[in-house]
Amino acid sequence: MTLSLSFKKRGITLTGLSVELQGKPILDNVDLEILPGEIIALLGPSGCGKTTMLRAIAGLQRPTAGEIVVGGQAMNDVAPYRRNVGMVFQSYALFPHMTVAENILFGLKMHGVAPAERQGILEATLSMLELGSLRDAYPARLSGGQQQRVAIARSIATQPSVLLLDEPLSALDKKLKDDMRNELRNLLKKVGMTAIIVTHDQEEALAIADRVAVMENGRIAQIGTGGDLYHHPNCRFVADFVGYMNYFDGRVSGRSDRSVDLDIGRDRSLKARAAAIAPSQDDVIVAVRPEAIRPVVNATPIDREAFNSVTARLIGEEFLGIITNLRFQDDEGRELLVIRSGHDNRTQLRAGERYALIWPIDATILMPTDAS
Repeated sequence: MTLSLSFKKRGITLTGLSVELQGKPILDNVDLEILPGEIIALLGPSGCGKTTMLRAIAGLQRPTAGEIVVGGQAMNDVAPYRRNVGMVFQSYALFPHMTVAENILFGLKMHGVAPAERQGILEATLSMLELGSLRDAYPARLSGGQQQRVAIARSIATQPSVLLLDEPLSALDKKLKDDMRNELRNLLKKVGMTAIIVTHDQEEALAIADRVAVMENGRIAQIGTGGDLYHHPNCRFVADFVGYMNYFDGRVSGRSDRSVDLDIGRDRSLKARAAAIAPSQDDVIVAVRPEAIRPVVNATPIDREAFNSVTARLIGEEFLGIITNLRFQDDEGRELLVIRSGHDNRTQLRAGERYALIWPIDATILMPTDAS
């Protein structure tokens, strides 16, 4: 008998969620709305509370305050095994003495699924995750990517409404991790259930998730699509955690309907679009992504209505294959990073020489100084 797996997509709502451990706040009044079938990544450094949030949703950590609602049902007082939540641990936690099929069947036995039904669910799970040829293999004979698929298979065989993944790619080497990002996203979308992924890897979060919540000190600093966070960070912490960034301390020196003028010191100025800043702001952090900058020789004519420009000296170059990191220092001693394609030879650069670093005004990001 072969069955098809059926997953109920359930949304998740966290309201005022707080967790304290030994009197120390780990989660601090977190609000989060996750749509049914959505993949959310919790991204942040160690100790920011992301794994604690995962454990609270799974029922493995009791909140100090706040509410957890899954599919419209309050979960705070529901036992972990009754929450219909699947969890994939960082180490995968496969039983080494069991085959792939036996690992998958174990969870079904623990959930009291009848023997006749187990076999049909097993066959459906093996088919969905393309593990049929490995059903009799033991974990020690599997690659890291195959072990990950088995761990996911064991979790989804119980047909949970929510899947929680704690650092799902951290056990893999870089090349395999890069290969698995797209496969994991495709797999989660194929399964179709709501999923939350904990990670400290920005590329992993951006590649897999529909939205990313960047966490700092037990709070969500910003949540949005990868494009939102990358191009419109709301504070310096988010800007630094999602990619690389160059910064200037700026002060608004003029405004028009279309743009603002920014004083960055020593009678030097930049422009940004007026929509990038609140009308009442004067002191701002001016930021630009390193791949938006292009070095040109100083004599190159520059359209000041379309481009910003600063003059800087090349002090270092790091060739990394598909990209090259260029490090410059401007007249005020600020170091600026420029990232360009390994095949971008529009300007031949020489260490110690001065260049104009130009970038589109539209690529100039402004952030309030009190949110850094």
